[in-house]
Amino acid sequence: MSKIDLSIIIVNYKCWEVLTRCIESFNKYKPHTSYEIIVVDNNSYDDSTNIIARDLPEIKLIKNTINMGFSKGVNMGVKHCNASTDSILLLNPDTLVEYNSIQTLYNSLNDKVGIVGAKLSGEEPKYDILSKFPSSIAAIILYSEVASLAEVESDRVLTST
Repeated sequence: MSKIDLSIIIVNYKCWEVLTRCIESFNKYKPHTSYEIIVVDNNSYDDSTNIIARDLPEIKLIKNTINMGFSKGVNMGVKHCNASTDSILLLNPDTLVEYNSIQTLYNSLNDKVGIVGAKLSGEEPKYDILSKFPSSIAAIILYSEVASLAEVESDRVLTST
């Protein structure tokens, strides 16, 4: 088994059209490191799994028989990662990857930085991490030096539609 540096996990539920655009943008701007893509389908009934299996055989497809939700879907994806994987990228199916964004995020990881996130851009920027009562991790990110890291590579970001 060859070494995989990066495992990309995408949890899908009835969003074949945006998932297709996500994968197309990823394939256009692939990282320069070894990777695998894992799609965890939460029992979509929109023919997503058949299309992925037929048209994208390089993608590791996990079919759930029920909608397990995002968190359990991510956990299932992690369980199916290559044993040699150093890093995991959680990618939403509505993400459009821009030039060098995945490689920039991957290159930012080191002994002192274990979690990185991209700056979202688009027509109407929205910050999903913000809420009236932020979670513990959101509070840590928002009120620490980690939040300032998003500006480092502001011209090479992931774009959420």
